[in-house]
Amino acid sequence: EAKYRSFIELAVDAIFVVDRDGMILEVNQQASAITGVARERLLGASMMTIVAAIEPEANPFPLEVLAQGVAIMRPCRIGRPDGAVVDAEIHAAMLPEGSILCACRDISERKQAGEERRKLQAQLMQSQKMESIGRLAGGIAHDFNNLLTVINGYSRMLLGTLDADDPDRDSLEEIDRKSTLLNS
Repeated sequence: EAKYRSFIELAVDAIFVVDRDGMILEVNQQASAITGVARERLLGASMMTIVAAIEPEANPFPLEVLAQGVAIMRPCRIGRPDGAVVDAEIHAAMLPEGSILCACRDISERKQAGEERRKLQAQLMQSQKMESIGRLAGGIAHDFNNLLTVINGYSRMLLGTLDADDPDRDSLEEIDRKSTLLNS
């Protein structure tokens, strides 16, 4: 028994042994750390109040599923007395004598890292969109410059063929001025 007690105490997960009514029978020190409640106060308390403080509809260990020998794993949120909320993952299985063994792991850092990764991915996507728009705009500007060069060349060629008093000369000079201005 001492050997198994030391295994439980050294576990990185919070360990709860709960009866069928959800009353806590045994806990390890990590259970106190994750809940923020002293071990002595956890013993005899309802497991549901720890989880239900945040998610009243949550049932961390449905007896009808566990009684069939099925172990469950699901996310939950644990409300601490100081008002903090711990995102956790709870694993539960029914023991041979009918009590329920729950291992609870704090996943707050993993969840926060996931959210940060999603934000960084969104920023990367936005950056890639902006880069694509920049390339597109650069391509359009290049094509427009090419068109203006052709217009500018043809207007100068035509100006060379017109007499100084030709009525179309003013219009062609205006085209030449505008295309030169836009092309620079």
